[in-house]
Amino acid sequence: MNRKDSFTLMMLVPFFIQYGCSTQSESININPLETNSSSFTAKIVKYIPLSNQIEALIGSVERFIIGNSHIYVFDKRQTSGILIFSETGTFIRKISLGRGPGELINPNNFSVVDNQLIISDFNYLKHYNLDGEFLFSKELPLGWTFYSFENFNDKHLIVQGNTDSLIKQPSSKIQKYHIVNKKLSQSYMSYVETTDWLTSIFEKKPISYFNGKFLLLARPFNYIYQLDGKSLSEKYFIDFGSYNFTDADVSKGFEHILSLFRENRRMGLLDNLYENESLVCFSYASFANGSDVPVLFSKSTLETANFYEVLKNADLPKMDIVQALEDELICLFLPGNFDEATIGKYQSNGIIPKETTPDSNPIVFIIEISVKTKN
Repeated sequence: MNRKDSFTLMMLVPFFIQYGCSTQSESININPLETNSSSFTAKIVKYIPLSNQIEALIGSVERFIIGNSHIYVFDKRQTSGILIFSETGTFIRKISLGRGPGELINPNNFSVVDNQLIISDFNYLKHYNLDGEFLFSKELPLGWTFYSFENFNDKHLIVQGNTDSLIKQPSSKIQKYHIVNKKLSQSYMSYVETTDWLTSIFEKKPISYFNGKFLLLARPFNYIYQLDGKSLSEKYFIDFGSYNFTDADVSKGFEHILSLFRENRRMGLLDNLYENESLVCFSYASFANGSDVPVLFSKSTLETANFYEVLKNADLPKMDIVQALEDELICLFLPGNFDEATIGKYQSNGIIPKETTPDSNPIVFIIEISVKTKN
């Protein structure tokens, strides 16, 4: 997935950031530049081709989740809306962009919460049933913006974005993450202190939930925080060595940081975050090849791997991680990224359906990752 065009947009403000509201603890260092992909193996558990009905054809995948036996895909480019499929890939419904009842104006994220599909759309949270039928909408309080959100507990959401702290506090003390009640009447706790409109730059998937705890991303110094109950601590530090952004870089401002990134003298800007029983998975931006680099980190062996290399070693096609299950990963194979000869190769190996063409919709793969234990 090419990201070069989006890098300049992502970096149109300086990266001034401080980390607040956290307890200091010794974080685990992850070096994504030192990988041992041969220790990781990948195996297909099953695949789900998404329906190729004309009204369901997907041009781009901005956001993807599987929840409550449904598959949800946000496509800005071709269908201009959120497409809903069954767990077997049958097309159910499209929630379109528009101004009509239940339509979307400018959606930026969605999640399945309390057996409902909830979409953050402009300054509203719009609620739908699992099949995409519109129920009602709630207007966000003045100054609130939800870039990403997940279910926190029965009464609260955890949100990346802005709440009343943006109005009541000076810009030097804006908080990036918030716990808000589902009535949207109060923000209770805030975490990760940022400055100078850094909150307007949002990662694709900055929040991951597993086993009662949340992991949260923070840029540009590449800490991954763990939120356990109400306690925030530094859990992982993604260490690029001499390629890390530094305080000195930040103090020199936007142009300096952008030039370092363009010259491939700095790496980072974590984007997607997933955790399951055995792995922490994330991607980081690499200006050199204009794409995100997907990384697997084994919580048992403390080794890292490039996910694309793991797939290649297993003779599996390149695909993107889009969600984590308890002990598996959900990935997307995009046929449009491959020519007919390559698709024919994977068809002959029985990896993808025989009817697949470069114009076909994405195929959802459930992938199992195993890691060799050290002797």
